[in-house]
Amino acid sequence: MKFCFGLIGLMLLAGACVPPSSSPSAKLADARELAGYWIHQGWADSLLASGSPLLAHDVVEELSMLLISGQAGDTIPVGYGFHEGGEFVLTALPSGWALTLPDNPEPVHRLELRNGKLMVDSVVFIKLPSTAEDIYTWALDTLIGGTYDMGGKTVGILPDGRITGMDSIGYAEVQLDFEAEDRYADHIRLSPDTLQRGTWYAYKVQQDTLWLYTLRCEYEPEPGEDCYQHVPDKVWKKLVRISR
Repeated sequence: MKFCFGLIGLMLLAGACVPPSSSPSAKLADARELAGYWIHQGWADSLLASGSPLLAHDVVEELSMLLISGQAGDTIPVGYGFHEGGEFVLTALPSGWALTLPDNPEPVHRLELRNGKLMVDSVVFIKLPSTAEDIYTWALDTLIGGTYDMGGKTVGILPDGRITGMDSIGYAEVQLDFEAEDRYADHIRLSPDTLQRGTWYAYKVQQDTLWLYTLRCEYEPEPGEDCYQHVPDKVWKKLVRISR
């Protein structure tokens, strides 16, 4: 499930653009140094090392991402793993910060900024660059972003998830959430735009070549039953990288 952090992020981070105040209460509530889109560093390191969201999936045991605005009392969207989401309240403590429930001031998670990284309890989070819309576009761009040759056609996989030069396909999203029974390959969804569901494919990167495969069901589902085990079938497209 993709968390709808794009619009929420703009709304929350807009709250960070407030003039500073010299009053003690305002300083206590000023969390602009925490503002940003933060992701689990262990997961990000594993993703970069393996090049595979599937292989990196199990690194995250609890929080995977959180979007922090610049004021105490604001609502903070978070992701648990890559399937569930939730919301907390950013609360100022006598020393540091915490995520609390709206109706309970007791800290659920404690926050501390250390050398540009965010400690959430004992887990390290890193901030996405301002050019990344969310964790999904960051992962797509990090893994396969760039310009490719596809049988003589130039295809672009852009940082915001848009696709150029691929006929009716205009948007891509890599799968970050994997169910236990469907862990056979890395998947990418290609669709005309962000409003349409599109079609899932398997993908694999070998040096400078991006292979896209159609999917087939591993078993024969009962009539009217969805398939829950998709495996790569045939090569659908071959894209050779021209530039990053």
